Amino acid sequence: MSYCDICKEKHTAIQIEGIGHFCKSCYNDMMAEVFDVNVDIEDKLEVTIEDIDQKDHLFVVSYVIMPVGIKWLAREKDGYKIELYSSLDTELKVGLWQLIEKIQRTLSYKSLENHKGEFGLKSVGTSIVTVDHGVYKLKIDDKVIDIEEFSDMLAAYEGWMFEYQFRETSELTITEDMVLKPTSIKPDAVWKRFLKNKSYYLSEPGLGLHEVLDLFQENCDDLRFMLNLGFKQEAKQLGYRMKIELDLLKDLDLIKTLKEKIDNIIWLIP
Repeated sequence: MSYCDICKEKHTAIQIEGIGHFCKSCYNDMMAEVFDVNVDIEDKLEVTIEDIDQKDHLFVVSYVIMPVGIKWLAREKDGYKIELYSSLDTELKVGLWQLIEKIQRTLSYKSLENHKGEFGLKSVGTSIVTVDHGVYKLKIDDKVIDIEEFSDMLAAYEGWMFEYQFRETSELTITEDMVLKPTSIKPDAVWKRFLKNKSYYLSEPGLGLHEVLDLFQENCDDLRFMLNLGFKQEAKQLGYRMKIELDLLKDLDLIKTLKEKIDNIIWLIP
């Protein structure tokens, strides 16, 4: 095992052919200097957050500065794993709070129901596909479920229609106030929903920042769905159109926050 070329103390975490071997801390410092990122928080820290059942979850939070943006990871030992991407223009403290907000949203809803120690599926939920020694399993909430056990859970919904959708773990998670529904991602339909939300925002001047962000979250989700389904250029063009429309609004904090959300989605599209 090699050591970092810079500090000579920590083990190599990132190796770049022709450039060198780096630990994560030195790599972040190097990338921060190249891309003018203000490093004002540690690249590894612990965060404890309470879930809906008032159970504490301890996460180790880390980030890596990359040429295309900043990848955040919150990992709980034998439990939740939550990811988030932020742009290079987003301050690290803001990115950290965005990650914490996503952790809180994730912990605010459980996809499993506990019936006196027996777990069953709720009608709406999410899971992560994992593999353990070549055996595929599902991680639902903070539990690892065998495929056979998952099959037994499906018995409660015999005769129901089963929908599925694969998304990256960095995307928005299901909470108790959300459902899955068929949605058109044709550019015209996506644009109409954006204009509808913008019109509602202008007609309700008393809305708070978080209420407005929740309102426009639908449009950010639309862009993500378009991107994941291969409509990359269409998503990029709509993202730019949305940013132009947002510049016409008067609330500078809202404009900045929403444009950052849009950039975090479309920045990787060539």
